[in-house]
Amino acid sequence: MNDGNLTSAVILVVAGYLLLTLEVFLPTGGILGALSLAAICIGVTFGFKSSLMTGSLVLAGTVAGVPLLLKSLTWLW
Repeated sequence: MNDGNLTSAVILVVAGYLLLTLEVFLPTGGILGALSLAAICIGVTFGFKSSLMTGSLVLAGTVAGVPLLLKSLTWLW
């Protein structure tokens, strides 16, 4: 397993979540949303480059985490 890909995957997914959080509260016209989507997709890709199991777990985490994050942020907003 390549630990560099795993570290990059975690950093990119967390950065994507942070950008998505900022997108909800700042009027950026979707720029931060597009950047968060790109960061999360690249993070999932790096997860799969690390190993198939890690990529599957990162993908499952983002598929479950993004809607929960958006629901929580809209409730907070």
